Amino acid sequence: MTTNMPWTLALALAAAGVYLILGPVPDELILDRSIPLATEPWRAFSAHLAHSDPSHLILDVAGLLLVGWLYEPALRGRMTALLLLGMPSILGAVMLLEPRVVAYCGLSGIVNLIVGAGLAAAWRAEPRDPLPILFALAVAAKILLESLTGQAVFSDTVWTPVHSAHAAGFLIGVMFETARTTKIGGIANPQGDTSMTSSSGPRHAKTGKPIDSAKLDRVVADARKASDERAAGYREQALKLYDWVCGRCARTFTRENLRELTVHHKDMNHDNNPPDGSNWELLCVYCHDNEHQKYEEHLAALAGGRVAKPGVAGKQTTHNPFEGLADLLKKDS
Repeated sequence: MTTNMPWTLALALAAAGVYLILGPVPDELILDRSIPLATEPWRAFSAHLAHSDPSHLILDVAGLLLVGWLYEPALRGRMTALLLLGMPSILGAVMLLEPRVVAYCGLSGIVNLIVGAGLAAAWRAEPRDPLPILFALAVAAKILLESLTGQAVFSDTVWTPVHSAHAAGFLIGVMFETARTTKIGGIANPQGDTSMTSSSGPRHAKTGKPIDSAKLDRVVADARKASDERAAGYREQALKLYDWVCGRCARTFTRENLRELTVHHKDMNHDNNPPDGSNWELLCVYCHDNEHQKYEEHLAALAGGRVAKPGVAGKQTTHNPFEGLADLLKKDS
């Protein structure tokens, strides 16, 4: 547990320690509008660790542990940057958006910060999963309801809840994660995949060195592009050389369904493309698939020794169970 959510546990223990040692609303730690942050900058961080009463502390710590357990493993090393950026930004938003608030304390802004970043990370990892979007909408609805009613949904504390801190934390977390772009080997990586530089990323089986996954992806993409371009070139040539008829089922094609007519390489070598088209034949997609299926079955039979390889004579059968049958029939007659 400690390895998966170190920041969450550290913040929870720090908040509990502050309350046990200094009590509720310690003047030297909370955000106080009368004291400029430029003169006491630690308050941009310490205000999140102070709480107004036991209920405030318990609810904030419980919420922090829950969201940390859910999302800190997904955020991994980015938690440090998220907190360093998010904690003062939340207080800055409170000071800017709510001029009537004279003081602020509590972990609720950080809880929403982690929720926003965690949901964005989950969505980036699996864009087709609707759960992160639905959960984000639910959180946004909760914040909107609190802002309209002036009451916290899940808590009842001595101090009036500061809903702008919740909204700012959530939005900052979402923006931090969605705008994140890392560069690996000089290549922009919008998904932020650091597996190739991480100790837990894929490694070469023999050397043990990290595998540059981005380079591999780039090579594969280039190879596919070259293959597609090459295929488009010889297909155009084949369509000019041959009638638009499948060489197996004799199905005739027109421009409306020409996409279903493919070029088959007779020797199964897609790099063998003579200009005269002698290695090509036009087949419909079904007959083309059938040809490749037969070829794969032939290779499997060769591997299993069920057929003789080309140029290798198979074993000849010399025993004939009907040998001498003609002589026996002559004797009987």
